[in-house]
Amino acid sequence: MSDATTTTYPHIPLGGLLKGKRALVTGVANDRSIAWAIAEAFHAEGAELAFTYPGEAMGARVVPLVKPLGPAAILDMDVSDDASIEKAFADLGRVWPAFDILIHSIGFAPRGALAGRFTDVTTREAWRITLDVSAYSLIALTRAAKPFMPKGGSVVALSYYGAEKVVRNYNVMGVAKAALESSMQYLAEDLGQDGIRVNAISAGPVKTLAAAGIKGMRAMLDENAEKTPLRRNIDQEDVARACLYLCSDLARSVTGEVLHVDCGQNILGVVSMASAPPGGDPRPPAYPTMSSPPSTPRTLPVSQVVSGRASATTTAATSAGVVSRLAGWIERACSIIFSLPGIFRSAGVSVTPARRAFTAMPRGTSSKASCRQWLSSAALAEETAP
Repeated sequence: MSDATTTTYPHIPLGGLLKGKRALVTGVANDRSIAWAIAEAFHAEGAELAFTYPGEAMGARVVPLVKPLGPAAILDMDVSDDASIEKAFADLGRVWPAFDILIHSIGFAPRGALAGRFTDVTTREAWRITLDVSAYSLIALTRAAKPFMPKGGSVVALSYYGAEKVVRNYNVMGVAKAALESSMQYLAEDLGQDGIRVNAISAGPVKTLAAAGIKGMRAMLDENAEKTPLRRNIDQEDVARACLYLCSDLARSVTGEVLHVDCGQNILGVVSMASAPPGGDPRPPAYPTMSSPPSTPRTLPVSQVVSGRASATTTAATSAGVVSRLAGWIERACSIIFSLPGIFRSAGVSVTPARRAFTAMPRGTSSKASCRQWLSSAALAEETAP
């Protein structure tokens, strides 16, 4: 390269995208959690971290995992309890007077609500707890975080494609994710005046503890790679990189957005217009489903195959007969039209009466002889009319 002057970006600190920033990360369950990958990426880019966990049992797993990152605080917090949220943020305030980033990676639905027909398994209680924990918690946590962001900040929530389209067996969690995304946009509009940006990441399917509770998830992951434009699945690091962008000054003018990190799956439609050409794309349709596929290809009984062939043969024969009759009618019509000048001359009919006579010709007059006979009688009637 030439010795041109190096361009500098004053809003992007050197030595790490998040150098000097503080981030509160929720939703870490184990080392396969998306929230954990986000925390690692933030730590690598210079951010100081704090974590939350729900209850002692989860804390026994989370605390040893996150300690190597040197967090400023590890807080017990139940997002379905306002008093617990208030206490956790009060404890955080003793360590941090302010912070810059809030990561919402929380979702829960009763296991029984994530398999079966939506109307059968979506009880009032399942609806209440799923929407409370998975969607309303974003509002509650953002409200609690707002006083800690006097100079602005960034909030990112984790969502999924089931918020936009039906994904079988995702059921009430899809409704909750739709509520989450809508809440994110309302928060973005409300908090923009405070310099707080709010966005969401719609991540493709990935192996996490939360995903393990959804029926057919393993089968979906096995098939999903063949259905995306990039021909692969995402991993946790892909989501972490996208989150790093949204929480850095690289995205300082981005708010209210749902960023899809799914190898392009969200752009594909259900309908396929034609089979793949030879050597072309053999992928199955790209519709999302979490239902387990049949273990073996479906085979029809011989009787159904024979019946189907017979039906197809009968349909083909009927179609051929219709086409043949139509061709005959067209041929006779053309023959009459091209013969009209000669018929008029032989019948001694002038042009104007002939036009009227031809218009009044009865249906079923198809031969040249019958045309002549009709035109002659019509011409006679024309000439003798008062």
